Amino acid sequence: MYNTNAMYFRKIKQVNRDPCGVLLQLLEIKHKVEREQWAEALDSITTLSLLPLTARSSIPLIRASAQTFNTLPPVLARTVGNLLMWTLTCCGKQRDILKSSPYEDRTRHEMADALLVMARDLMVFAGLIRYRMPARVFDALARSGQDVGVY
Repeated sequence: MYNTNAMYFRKIKQVNRDPCGVLLQLLEIKHKVEREQWAEALDSITTLSLLPLTARSSIPLIRASAQTFNTLPPVLARTVGNLLMWTLTCCGKQRDILKSSPYEDRTRHEMADALLVMARDLMVFAGLIRYRMPARVFDALARSGQDVGVY
């Protein structure tokens, strides 16, 4: 709405417009999670590049992502806890779907392993930004990580 109307577009600074766009994407992701569209939600979360989903256990990449967290606008930084929970849920549920398939397929097994690596990377990331999130969020992440099979 604001991007298509020139009157609004000129009045909103770019520094505010970008976080608003990310918040709208987060709303779409939330709806996908609520509709249990796990794979689509994971794809959308990956395109945001707020979390180290493509790190593949690379500690330097996970640390770089944690450093980037420090530069996020406060309105986005506050949403990372929810985004972590949604992502862990998506990883766990999609992994369960792949594991419960009646067909033993190498590709499915590799995808399930990749989702487990993503979940582990998220837990390492959460540990690095632990003190920048409310304690209850980290506790919930730890419980969710157990459910996914990270520990």
